[in-house]
Amino acid sequence: GIAIWGSFPILFSLSADLFPASQRTFVATSISAATNVGAAVGGMLSGLLGPKYGWRVPFRFVGIPALICSILVRVLLEDPRTVKLRKKAMEDASSNRAFAAWGGSQDVAAASGYVRLDELDFLKFRKILDVRTNMLIFAQALPGCIPISCITTFLADYLAVEQGMMVQASTAVTAVFGVSCLCFAVTGGMIGQEIYNKKKDNLPLLIGTTSCLAPLPFIMLVNSPQSAVTSALQRPTVFALFLALCGGCAATTGPNVRAIMMNVNDSEVRGTVFSAFTLFDDLGKGMGPSLIVAMTAIFGRRMAYTLAFCFWWMSGAILFMVRKSLPADAAKSGGSLLPMKHK
Repeated sequence: GIAIWGSFPILFSLSADLFPASQRTFVATSISAATNVGAAVGGMLSGLLGPKYGWRVPFRFVGIPALICSILVRVLLEDPRTVKLRKKAMEDASSNRAFAAWGGSQDVAAASGYVRLDELDFLKFRKILDVRTNMLIFAQALPGCIPISCITTFLADYLAVEQGMMVQASTAVTAVFGVSCLCFAVTGGMIGQEIYNKKKDNLPLLIGTTSCLAPLPFIMLVNSPQSAVTSALQRPTVFALFLALCGGCAATTGPNVRAIMMNVNDSEVRGTVFSAFTLFDDLGKGMGPSLIVAMTAIFGRRMAYTLAFCFWWMSGAILFMVRKSLPADAAKSGGSLLPMKHK
């Protein structure tokens, strides 16, 4: 968990440094799409391999691509800040590093791409909250992650126990949801980029609307009679798969809110911004199961899950508020680190 989620803030910050605002939604969509594919494949592996070979086997399988990716990142990826500083150092008129440092020119460590201890500014966490768009996106992450935690943690078990599906069949529903998230993330990212390029303040309308529509299929799924969602063979019906497919519209929000944060923050603070966003995101995912368990003890499973999906409406309402602050915040910040040709 530390290794994977520690890389996400750097990944999105690096992408914003490399690409202009006219392309960032596509980049964020690609990253989010890859995440959704991994989640779908992981869910299928756990459902297919776990009952047959034991719960440890899926963990062994998913460790292999993670190791390969770490090797590729180490070999192929290079920080554009380091490239830019190195190029500037090479163009320095003074060829003697010691004389350059004595003469007061650029610091040797900085020119090599290293970060000095006195450059670490923990006040950035407070400064990023001065951007209203950041505050709203952080705020929507908490309620927006509670329904996701319900789906990933409880839905398959609920369908197996309460709706009479086989375990493998119940995980197929979550797998369909993962595939749907992939499709909606890609399509929503493309549409969101076009909307942002034409009129920025219309983008929050798109993601706010999809967040408000996302609860409806899952509320119907958990509240429908067993005969409507489970066949005589203990498999999901076409209706159940259709609901899971429609629920993927929630994935439209992810790549677009990340692109918004790329566009309203400068390169120097983007890593901090995405670190804070990941913190709020994980806080919502961590609070979700505990909150749902507490609601289950009070209201029962069906009502508790219904209420959990309703948190998407709260998230959508906050996203609608981004419409007022986005144009002004984007005009102040959001430049790319490396020069590129804008569309």
